[in-house]
Amino acid sequence: MAANYEGRLFVMGGWVAEGSEVDARESNRVYELKDEKWVERAPLNSPRVAGAAAAVGDKLVVTGGQAGGKLLLIAPPPSDAGAEAARAGLENLARTLSVEWARYGIRTAALLPGAATEPEKVAELVAFLASKAGDYYSGCRFDLGSV
Repeated sequence: MAANYEGRLFVMGGWVAEGSEVDARESNRVYELKDEKWVERAPLNSPRVAGAAAAVGDKLVVTGGQAGGKLLLIAPPPSDAGAEAARAGLENLARTLSVEWARYGIRTAALLPGAATEPEKVAELVAFLASKAGDYYSGCRFDLGSV
């Protein structure tokens, strides 16, 4: 999981390298962009893989990250041809990855906000899909703000 927040890149959790003794699931590091250096932080309190992290408002939000995981692709609101192409591409990516990554227990979904969709509505859907109840959705397209 990684997120850029207040001029720092937070990288949390990781992987277990196959056939190796490297286990980075509890790693918690920060890259200070202005100083161009890594800072090791206290380990995570539980191993995390395939989670999500994002800066929302003035907070850094981390969710998920146990066996399997979820990838939520949030498209830009509709506007010009470039935004429409990105929306279609993210929907297709979510559908394709849901098939390809199903064997790893990773679920994907595309969220397509409408032109007037408020960030709170997107956050509510993200929270739902990241919860246990969201385990039933994979490869789906969620249109927000459409009737």
